Amino acid sequence: CSASFPIDNNEWYAHYTPLLLAAHQGHFQIVKWLLEQKHSVAGEKDSGLNTVLLVAANRGHLDIIQFLLDANHPWSSVTERNRHGRTAVLCAVENGNFEVARWLISNKQFSSARIVDERDTLDNNVLQ
Repeated sequence: CSASFPIDNNEWYAHYTPLLLAAHQGHFQIVKWLLEQKHSVAGEKDSGLNTVLLVAANRGHLDIIQFLLDANHPWSSVTERNRHGRTAVLCAVENGNFEVARWLISNKQFSSARIVDERDTLDNNVLQ
């Protein structure tokens, strides 16, 4: 398994594990392989408390999100919040990834969870 990760001198990657970096860059096969080989745990978090699900939602990588949630692993929760209190849905909306937000809302886990609360500023018109 080989991949090229274009990394510049920014500090953001310094707190990323290989799994988080693969999710950030949208490398679905690497994310899948790392999890299947148990080289990584999807509950890993960066310094902002972003899990692989939150990173993928932030970057708009729907294939990674679908893989994580369709597998029904306990560490891929749509209710997980980062250091700023943002869920995957909110991360997606804030970054203009409306297709991802719509898919997350239509996901069966969403219907049984309280994702948007009084702390959130989600504009429901964006998701319609």
